[in-house]
Amino acid sequence: MLNCLLTPNAAPILNEVNHVLTLIIRFHCQLKTFSWILNATYTDPSDTSVQALRTTFEKYYIAVLSLFKVLSKLVEKGYKTSLSDLLVRLNHNGYYDQITTFSTR
Repeated sequence: MLNCLLTPNAAPILNEVNHVLTLIIRFHCQLKTFSWILNATYTDPSDTSVQALRTTFEKYYIAVLSLFKVLSKLVEKGYKTSLSDLLVRLNHNGYYDQITTFSTR
């Protein structure tokens, strides 16, 4: 599957996959490094850490949704049929099918 992403024509797709994986790693690092000790006066964790996680998740969500749309169109047109495996793994529970059909209405 990776070989089909190594061609010059597929470079934008590979960059988008790398972007999604980078966001996953960033989210994991934020979870591990932020202080999750509750404040003495507040019952919520630090607002900055929660906001940073929210921002990373929103970027991830947008990146995955755009990657799913691009991969869906490429697989439908028959270009690089090996990308269908990545598409199945990305959308294993049908979540993005529901979102893309809802957002195109």
